Amino acid sequence: MASAAAVVQVISFVTVYSEFARKKDSDATDKLAVANSLFSMVGGTLAAVQGIAITSLSVAIDNYASASGKIKLAAKLGRITGVLSPFVYLFSTLAAGTSLYGEKGSAAKWTEALRSGNGAKLAGASMTLVGDSGQLAVNGWATARSVQYTYEALANVNQARALAWVTTGGKLLSVAARANLIGLVLTGLQLGGEWLYNRNNKTELDKWLQQGAWGKRNANRNMAEERLLLADITATPQMALQQVKSQSMAVLYLPGVTASELDEVGFGLSAYWLTNHQRNDWEAWSEPLLYQLTLLSAPDAPSN
Repeated sequence: MASAAAVVQVISFVTVYSEFARKKDSDATDKLAVANSLFSMVGGTLAAVQGIAITSLSVAIDNYASASGKIKLAAKLGRITGVLSPFVYLFSTLAAGTSLYGEKGSAAKWTEALRSGNGAKLAGASMTLVGDSGQLAVNGWATARSVQYTYEALANVNQARALAWVTTGGKLLSVAARANLIGLVLTGLQLGGEWLYNRNNKTELDKWLQQGAWGKRNANRNMAEERLLLADITATPQMALQQVKSQSMAVLYLPGVTASELDEVGFGLSAYWLTNHQRNDWEAWSEPLLYQLTLLSAPDAPSN
């Protein structure tokens, strides 16, 4: 299972990095996605290597008749797990941390779902958040325990080094068993939450497709109605908070309209600042806003 998961994570990393390399303007979110995929791939690959080593050496130990041979292989198993375990859990901790935070992380999804008021969407986001938080805690604990037990084996001068590694190997296998069992449950939460969140996180375009002539919930609209609804969806101005060149900006999208066309029709923006929440007093803020506007697209390209 660990080997299959490692293969999937390698393929995922190649896909994510290829998309990142093709982007001309990458932001912090794109870099975080690459980092998350990299940490997951490294952690998964090391876990697969460790799993193969544990399985093969455990079988060899069972097949040995002499006690000295069993101790020698058990010590080898302890050294291998001592070297690999801290890195396995460290990279898994980093992967869980990068899944939790960021603009597209589970914490941001939970906040967005809470604002939307969609109960099913919030339930899915909550499951994913609990899963990611749990993975962060479990792998952090496993990292600390692995480092502790490995250090104790290296620093042990009162016991034969082989016996010290045998003892350490047993402790590390116990940590791995508990971390893997809890991790399996948390992975189920993550996958189930992601499925529930995506199922209920439908955009207006998704809803239009579902209710179209080719959708599962055909609304039996005529062609003129379909085209009008599609135009309303695709041409609706949108505003979002984004990181642009390491700066937080409120980005206004005007699909299908160029800056030159906006100038021709005398398009303008008015802004007001809430100065008193209790009295609901507002103050004109259009002029300060004017000096902070930045055109992110070319004059003859759709504006944002």
